[in-house]
Amino acid sequence: MSLRVTCANGGWVGGTRFPFPTDPAVHQRTPEGRVVCNQLFCWECSSPVKHLEGVKTKVRAPTDLRRMYDQLDPDGWLDVVELNDEYRLYFCRCSWFSTPSWMPVGHLDTRDIDQWRCAGHPPG
Repeated sequence: MSLRVTCANGGWVGGTRFPFPTDPAVHQRTPEGRVVCNQLFCWECSSPVKHLEGVKTKVRAPTDLRRMYDQLDPDGWLDVVELNDEYRLYFCRCSWFSTPSWMPVGHLDTRDIDQWRCAGHPPG
């Protein structure tokens, strides 16, 4: 049985200038590293956190976020998002967050997503 390892500070989100790793073993080992977490999980709605590249939110929270999560059809989201190459949109069934910056989940600026945490990565 192999133990899973978690990202420093519970996981990090970042805009598109920070590469999104495709290898599930890649994670942020120290707070100084710059690796966005690809294993974020929402403990509120028990869902893996998904992401979309180049998308920014226009509204605080859509009323049909659960449907949007399940369908993953960005064309149907045009009334609540806008395209922006610098942003990455992260979302679960109960909340979402878009950013061009780099920050840990649960940070003061990410209070809306403080229920997100790194669920762990396989050892690499």
